[in-house]
Amino acid sequence: MCEIYRFRDELGRLNAWKRHSRDRVDEFDLICNLQLEKSSITTVCASKDSNCAIKVYIQIKSGFIYLYEFNEKEFKLLEKIPCGTFTFCKMSVLRLEDAILLAFPDDKVENSISLINDSEKRTFLLKGFTQGSSNGMCLFSKLFRYPTSEFLLLCGFENGRLVILRFNSRDEYEVAFDERIFEDSC
Repeated sequence: MCEIYRFRDELGRLNAWKRHSRDRVDEFDLICNLQLEKSSITTVCASKDSNCAIKVYIQIKSGFIYLYEFNEKEFKLLEKIPCGTFTFCKMSVLRLEDAILLAFPDDKVENSISLINDSEKRTFLLKGFTQGSSNGMCLFSKLFRYPTSEFLLLCGFENGRLVILRFNSRDEYEVAFDERIFEDSC
């Protein structure tokens, strides 16, 4: 069993550790580490794909998401995906039965979220799904499983707008909730 941890040290390392046994939770061996730009990591998500390979997604401040595969011995870079550089909007990863979905702020279109389906290698740009155009930047995006649809995407915007998109398939969505939940007092 391999556990992947990231330590917030000044070296910007992602470390992979393997636990000695299930009985001893405090004993680990360092397998390897991945050196990235100094203090550049904002988010790390790990998930197993449909072939049980461990995929590690790393969002960094310079506007990229790095996709690595970890094979219990080393990290192998698979892809470098451009994303928005505003680091307060973290990527979100969701494992479905046959795919891994990745949602993140788009690097070119303001107020939009890119959604990548790992199994189909296809990007779906979500834009213009809110009421009005002055929502400001997307500050939060999170993918969720939901029993009556394939999945949900929750987005929070700078002006207080909260949007929930309900996906009935990987290509089609409907706006399930779209409200400005607070007003700025300024």
